[in-house]
Amino acid sequence: MRPALKILPGCEDDIISIAEWYHEQRQGLGDDFILSLYAKLNFIHNNHLTFQLHNKKYRKASLERFPYHVFYKISDGSIIIFAVLHDSRNPTLWRKVYKRLD
Repeated sequence: MRPALKILPGCEDDIISIAEWYHEQRQGLGDDFILSLYAKLNFIHNNHLTFQLHNKKYRKASLERFPYHVFYKISDGSIIIFAVLHDSRNPTLWRKVYKRLD
């Protein structure tokens, strides 16, 4: 049985903002971002142990077409998506996101 996939509310807000930004750049590009993200989330859901561990309990999966990473952890039988972040974000932001979950 596959574990449940949960996206934290703050992460959902970030995803919407990213998609809106891409849509402003070119009509339909926001939809392409969402499709790319859903494809990666589906892959994570089916292959959640595939991606390398960071800080001993977090995993990072890169989107195929966009410069974003999906950060998640496996906890209590669920896959928890806690961040979708651009690859150029400040490294201190990663630590803040990690601390929020500990």
